[in-house]
Amino acid sequence: SDQAYEARKSLQNFVTSTNGQLRHLSYSGASSQYFSMPELLELCRACPLLRSLFVHGSPTGVITAANLDEFASAVSRACPRLHCVYLPRHRSPAEDYQWHFPRLECLNFLRAGSASAFRWDGVEATLRTCVHATEVDLTNVTVSPRLVDLILAAPAAGRLKRLDINEATVSPELILRFAGGLEALSDLQFPHEFDGGRAFYSSLVQARPSIAKLGLGLSNELDDDALRIICNGLRLEHLELTCVENLTDRAINIILESPCAETLRSIEISYDPQFSSEDVLRLVRGCPELAELNWEVSEDAQLLVQNAVAAAIWGRVGHVDGPNVDAINALLESRGGKATRVPVLQED
Repeated sequence: SDQAYEARKSLQNFVTSTNGQLRHLSYSGASSQYFSMPELLELCRACPLLRSLFVHGSPTGVITAANLDEFASAVSRACPRLHCVYLPRHRSPAEDYQWHFPRLECLNFLRAGSASAFRWDGVEATLRTCVHATEVDLTNVTVSPRLVDLILAAPAAGRLKRLDINEATVSPELILRFAGGLEALSDLQFPHEFDGGRAFYSSLVQARPSIAKLGLGLSNELDDDALRIICNGLRLEHLELTCVENLTDRAINIILESPCAETLRSIEISYDPQFSSEDVLRLVRGCPELAELNWEVSEDAQLLVQNAVAAAIWGRVGHVDGPNVDAINALLESRGGKATRVPVLQED
């Protein structure tokens, strides 16, 4: 159509006008008729300095299972500096195309679907080729001992700093194998509802005391004693506490009495009604390097703290006090930081 022609021509002219200096390209019309695969490839060839490429859509549009390998291979030759690539696929990027791009920073195992059998030859090729990777994303993956073995044996294993197992199915034993084998690991994200036990956390801090960023994941089952093990064993710069129901309000003192009080730079406290605004203010005051706070309460909790009758019915809900919130904001801003999602209560 004329509209498709004009849209295609406009984008081609823009890319040409950059004289090969374009660094980032994102194409969201993957299922439209604006571009064919060869035409999209020509756009990439006009950007030899490209560092990131995103082609959105399902693997039934411009990029399909039939032409994915051809497209990825050609793009890798045309744009050798690519360090971030997202293409439509049936499996995960690590299984389907990442081996074409040796400078990629993240080994991405996040699957587009679960119906296809795991492609081990693709994983092995990616792990051999992507020697510059610093991250592993195992989100929503069922992690097997074989996969752990392959990752730990990869050329990039000694460079991997971040491990994301959010929503993954993985045993505590395999997490400890990762912690012991990834020498550069400093950023670890746990899966949802993880229940490792105190012995696990003792082993974790011994295996990798260099972990500085720890996301405990949604609804982690740890208790106060487990948190004490973490905070005394690690020098955390970032900590995520999201819906950690087994922690009590004593968790604030546990952090403040640990070495983490001197090292924390950011913290997320979400859906944890056991922590009042006074608790959060004490935390911010007691951590001199803390400059970033993500603090979120549920809508129900915001209603309860404004309604004494409802609070009495539903039980203890951390009180959110306006002056405390103001003091938190002022202190963080004085450190060059900020608070996000801070509860704002409207007065009657």
